[in-house]
Amino acid sequence: MENPDAFVELVATAKAFGLRPSSLLSGLSGYEAYCFDVAAALALAYLEQGKQPAVDARVWLGGPRS
Repeated sequence: MENPDAFVELVATAKAFGLRPSSLLSGLSGYEAYCFDVAAALALAYLEQGKQPAVDARVWLGGPRS
C-alpha cells in the first residue's frame, strides 16, 4: 500500500470486525496474505504502544520502495 494512512485504516477496520487485514484485499496468494497480516500485526503493536513503525512494510514484503 502506498498510503500509510490507508494501511492504518485498513488494519483498524479489520480489527474492529475481527478479520485478518489480508481478507479485505483481493488477489493475494496465501503467502502474500500471511506476510501482509504479519506486517499489519507489527504495525498495530507499535501503534498501540504510541510509537510509529520504524520500517516501511514494503521492505519486509520485498516490494518496491518509493
